[in-house]
Amino acid sequence: MTELQMSVLLYILVVLARIPRIKERWVAPVMRGPEWFFDVAVPPDFLPSPGTALLRNYRWRLFIPWALEGSMLAALWFAGKATLLNISVLVTGITLFTRFNYYAARISVEKRARPFEIPGASEPVTDVVLSLEPRTLRNYTNRWMDSGIAIALGIAVCLLYFSNTVSDASLRRQLTSILIVDVYIQAGLLLSSAD
Repeated sequence: MTELQMSVLLYILVVLARIPRIKERWVAPVMRGPEWFFDVAVPPDFLPSPGTALLRNYRWRLFIPWALEGSMLAALWFAGKATLLNISVLVTGITLFTRFNYYAARISVEKRARPFEIPGASEPVTDVVLSLEPRTLRNYTNRWMDSGIAIALGIAVCLLYFSNTVSDASLRRQLTSILIVDVYIQAGLLLSSAD
């Protein structure tokens, strides 16, 4: 596979990976229902009248990075500098710019939607009630996960013992690599049991 083919494949994969985020950002302003525009409580008739222009403006702004990226890719192509490194740097930069662009577009349309906000909807919360139920160690443990961690720890101890008794260097490296993977699995089990 040539470098140009790898570059094209990389770019196609990145574009496919961006589609779910674009879909998520596309519906973000109205995700909470017609009474909300992002975090602004609006009247029910907001979207059919003044909200349409705001929504259209927001959605057009989502594609600014794509237009910028397309023109920069064309410039790289025509200059003969469409290498894997250049495309990777461009894709990384545009990915970061996409996030900045999304937040800038969101802040802009939220500010423009504030005049239509329902009066009193943004009053601060005065009472907060927390559920502070006492928890015991039993609430934090899972017998199966703890057993898996104990077994993995036992395997690690056995591997450590046998790696010191083996004189063959390649077998010692294999045992050490298995030990490292085993400790990695233990950490994963420990983190997953914390959920």
